[in-house]
Amino acid sequence: MVDLSDKIRFDFRLNPSLDKSSLKEQSIGKTLHDVDGDFQIYIDDVAYFDEKEFLILEFGLLLKKWVRKFKNGEITNFVYNSIEHDSSILEFRYINGAWEVYSDWRISEKEVVMSADNLLVSSEKFLEELEARLMDAYEIKLKNGIF
Repeated sequence: MVDLSDKIRFDFRLNPSLDKSSLKEQSIGKTLHDVDGDFQIYIDDVAYFDEKEFLILEFGLLLKKWVRKFKNGEITNFVYNSIEHDSSILEFRYINGAWEVYSDWRISEKEVVMSADNLLVSSEKFLEELEARLMDAYEIKLKNGIF
């Protein structure tokens, strides 16, 4: 039996050595792969995912699109795979009215299932924090999935 998790929390730290002036002079595709940092996911305050040099901007843009679709009534799985990797980095799978969180990169074997409310609220909180930090650090906006 899988227990329903109470909460999910996303923590991150943007790469402090990235030169923001160079971002404005390059293509959007390159910027997606340059804006990285340390990224962790905690489930019920237990580490589930922990990656260095994680493509935070790319992930944030895709998550924002998924949240927008979800809020508009489109229930689809969220699947984050990067161009740089073939494995499933992070997925939110809709199963029997709840959401399973899954990653091939997880550091915990715990099976994670949670309510839509918990997943959506935590995703939106992460996106708000990401937007604020991207603006402060690099003057980049996440707006409708584009810069």
